[in-house]
Parts: sequence; structure tokens; C-alpha cells
Amino acid sequence: MQQHALAANARHLCLHGRRAHLIELGRRLRGLFGIELRWEGPREISEVQIIFDTGFARPLTLTHSDGFNSRIVRGPQPETVRDYVVELEVGGNWVEVKRRSDNYQRRRVHHFECLTATALRITCTATNGDAQARLFEVRAYS
Repeated sequence: MQQHALAANARHLCLHGRRAHLIELGRRLRGLFGIELRWEGPREISEVQIIFDTGFARPLTLTHSDGFNSRIVRGPQPETVRDYVVELEVGGNWVEVKRRSDNYQRRRVHHFECLTATALRITCTATNGDAQARLFEVRAYS
């Protein structure tokens, strides 16, 4: 079995390998979305707040109208990030501080032991159904 290679630089992503391997790699990468926040110097971080998209573009209301009710998504909203990992870069190494599964809430606040970090990374691995993962706001506090 021939292996595929994944190489990246600041300008582009290069994939080398057989077509079947590239398709499989694409399937694995499709569900991943992440954001990395980097500071000029180290910061003490003990709390991260995340605001997710929860479908505010769609109307959510109580009504007796069957036509209106048919457009309302009941339960976890498809746009909302379901599974994600929060990591801090400490001394050049990434340290996982929180892993969350089955999220459906708009606002999540995570508290953990205070760490001196140079970067924060959030990797979203699944939504509640939508193809895109969207974060509206990220805050980090000491």
C-alpha cells in the first residue's frame, strides 16, 4: 500500500499519493475545523469562553402556524459545534485542557488549572449536522 504525504507551508497545501488515498484523506479532513490564537508573549490562561453558532439566522418561535412550525429545527441546531478540543501551547508543546462531546449550547465556559501559554487552539471535529463549523467568539482569561 502506497502511503500519501501531506505537506503544508504558508502559501498552500500539497498532497502527494494515489487518488484513493487522497480521497480518504479528504474524508478525514472534511470534518475538521480549527482556530489558533497566538499572542506576542506568554499569557496566564485559566478560563476559555466560546460562543458557537446556534442557528440564529433561522426564526425560533412558538406559534400555532403549521407552515411556520415546519421550518423550525427542534433539538440541537445543525450549525452548532458538537465535538471539540481546547488546547494551549505551553513551552512549545500543545496541552489539551478540555475535550467536549455532545455539545448543543451556544455559550461554553471552561475552567482549568492556570497555565502559561503562547497560543490557544480550538479544533472542532463534528457539528450537529451542518457541513461547516462556526465559532462566533473566543475569549481567554487568567
